[in-house]
Amino acid sequence: MEKTWNYSTPPVSNVPAPYIEIVVYNPERSLKYPSKGTLNVIIDTGFDGYLITPINIFNELKLDDYEIPQELIETTETFTGEEKKGAKQKKKDEEEFDEKVFQRFNKLRELNGLSPIKKREDLDLAFSKVLTKLNEKIAKQAKTSKKAEQRINRSNYPENKKC
Repeated sequence: MEKTWNYSTPPVSNVPAPYIEIVVYNPERSLKYPSKGTLNVIIDTGFDGYLITPINIFNELKLDDYEIPQELIETTETFTGEEKKGAKQKKKDEEEFDEKVFQRFNKLRELNGLSPIKKREDLDLAFSKVLTKLNEKIAKQAKTSKKAEQRINRSNYPENKKC
């Protein structure tokens, strides 16, 4: 016995396509779509997955209640193939980055004859001191540049020139 597909012209196309009749349930099978009867769905191999549902069906079945919380997801892939990092992976990446910064900062301290910072909490204080000194230096340079600019401008005025 040979299996044949039912064909129907979907609303998104003028070309008849094979379809099957389905009912979509939430994981607890407490809600279904459609609530009565079946849904004709096109058989399509245009994506790597099982079923793409429009947002209205997703919401009606309350499927967001069954999603994994963002903080537990390490990495996920969208149906278009885009890879996204979850909150758990982002936090892990940030911790690894912080550790690398901590190690590099201590290496710089050692190269300058300073003892390494032992606690990560002290790193913030050290960075704050460095940033304060940098800001003071930048402010001093800006003040010096402004004074030089004013001297140049004053020397260009005709009333300051001798004839």
